[in-house]
Amino acid sequence: MRKIQDLLRYHHDEGCSQSEIANHLQLSPGTVRNYLACAKAAELNWPLPDELTDTELEVLLFLDPASQSLRPQPDWEDVDRQLATVCHERHRISVL
Repeated sequence: MRKIQDLLRYHHDEGCSQSEIANHLQLSPGTVRNYLACAKAAELNWPLPDELTDTELEVLLFLDPASQSLRPQPDWEDVDRQLATVCHERHRISVL
């Protein structure tokens, strides 16, 4: 969470571009863009309140229903089918 706080500080206090923030924090530009979008969706004000814990920040950014749409979920049924197929094939090969 420290990187997210640093990311927000670079963005709000220092006016760094997303690519500059990515370079400073060794993150991908897409990650920076996603974190900023999550912060905007969560309507976070800067500076963050001193009493806000890392856990609370994580909940605000990633578990809030408004920001869940930013993180699409995989098709779990398809994942389950693929895993079952892989397990079956590995078992079949190991039996041969």
